[in-house]
Amino acid sequence: MTFVEGFGEELPYKNEVFDTCIIAAALDHCIDPGRVLAEAYRCLKTAGGTILVLQSCRTSRSKGHRPHILMRLWKLLRDPARLLREIYIRLFYQDRHLHHFYPSDITLWLEQAGFLQIQTSNVTGTSSVYAFEAKK
Repeated sequence: MTFVEGFGEELPYKNEVFDTCIIAAALDHCIDPGRVLAEAYRCLKTAGGTILVLQSCRTSRSKGHRPHILMRLWKLLRDPARLLREIYIRLFYQDRHLHHFYPSDITLWLEQAGFLQIQTSNVTGTSSVYAFEAKK
C-alpha cells in the first residue's frame, strides 16, 4: 500500500485512476466536504464507486429534538456540579469536528458531485454512525 500526503479538496491524482474511493471518519474534518466528494468522483473510473462512513451524523432536524436554551440553562443553574462539568468540557474538550451532517446532506452532496445509486444505512448498534455507498 502506498500513502500519499495531500488534501481531500485537491487530490494529487490523475482523472479516472481508481476503482473505489473510501472516505472513513474524515469528511466532517474537511474544510469543503462538497469539494472532497467532487474530487473523489473525478479520480474514480467510469464504473467506480465510493464508500463513505461518518461518525457524527445527526439524526433529527426537528426543533423538539433538543430542549430550548433557557430550559437547558435552568437545569445547569439548579445543579452546580453539572454546570461546572459542562464548563470544563466546553473549555478543555472542544468539538474536533468542523461539520455535523444530517444523512440527507451527504446524499445531496453526493448527487451534486455526480454520484448515482446512493444507498444510506445506519451502522447497527449506533445512533450516529452512517455508511453511504454510491456509484459513478
